[in-house]
This record gives sequence, structure tokens and C-alpha cells, in this order.
Amino acid sequence: MKSSYLLFLAVLCLLIACSASASSPPWTGSGTYTFDDTDPYFSEGSIWDTATVDISGGSFGELGGYNYSTINMFDGVAQSGIGVRDNSTLNLYGGSIDSLGIEFDSVETATLNMFVDSYVFDPDSYLGYDRITGTWMNDNGSFDIIFLEGQFQYFNIVPEPTTILFFATGCLLLRRKK
Repeated sequence: MKSSYLLFLAVLCLLIACSASASSPPWTGSGTYTFDDTDPYFSEGSIWDTATVDISGGSFGELGGYNYSTINMFDGVAQSGIGVRDNSTLNLYGGSIDSLGIEFDSVETATLNMFVDSYVFDPDSYLGYDRITGTWMNDNGSFDIIFLEGQFQYFNIVPEPTTILFFATGCLLLRRKK
């Protein structure tokens, strides 16, 4: 009877430890962390202080960046979205993201950079939400993301380098004609 009780306690402790490690990543401080296919799924996570998280795969629920943190997403699946605030930065290079959120108050800003090959902005595509669709730079697939109405003005859309080269060449040719 005593060994059954101890076995039950051991299994219970193991279940609690496993669920605690997968519920919220410990991304704080000033380090750089990675998240990929080998990491466990988490339903809600946060990045604090000046920590940086590089996401190169895997799947998670919701992720928030706070207090000067940086999120770099190259691949993976954000099922419930990503939000940034408190001077944090979100750099999107690829992956599947359901929704984006940028929160501002009177003194703090957040930065959202999207590295894309092409995109289409669709205002008012849903009640109170806008939509952006397109393809990621470097053949990282396509995206279809919704976000609160009026937030698109805070997105920094970074075009692929060839577009910038064509634009610069056109500017030089226009200057030569004068």
C-alpha cells in the first residue's frame, strides 16, 4: 500500500513538472533564447527585460514581448498570435501567425518589422480588424494575418533587397536626366 502511494506521488509530481515547464517559457533577463521543433508547446508565453528569442520552428499559443525585449520569428506556428508593447521589437521573417497586436501608451512604443517579398493590405476585412496577406522574403512561404484596425501604420514593411535595388537605380536614372 505504501509503495502504491509513493508511486502515485511520483507520477503526480512528474505530471506537474511537465505541465509547468510547457506552460510559460522562462525568457527574462538579457540572454538570447531559441525556440524550435524540439521545444514543448506552450499556450501562453512572455518575453521580458532585454531578452531576445529566436523562433525557428515549433508551435505555441500566444506570445507577448515586454520591456525592451526582442522576438525574431523565422519559422514556426503562432496559433493565437503575437503581441508587443513596452518598447519591445518583433521581427517577422517567416512562419504562420494567426494575429498580431501592438499596444502603445503615451510614452512607450513598440516596433513591428515584417521582412516580405510582397504583400496586400486589406482594411476592414473583418469587423474591427484589418488583414495583411503576402509572401515572406527568401521563399519562407506565405502569410495571412489579422490585426486591430488602425495598427497598420505602425508596421515597418521591409521589402526584399531586389526591390530596393530597382528603386535606387530608378532614382539615380531620374537624377541623371536633369
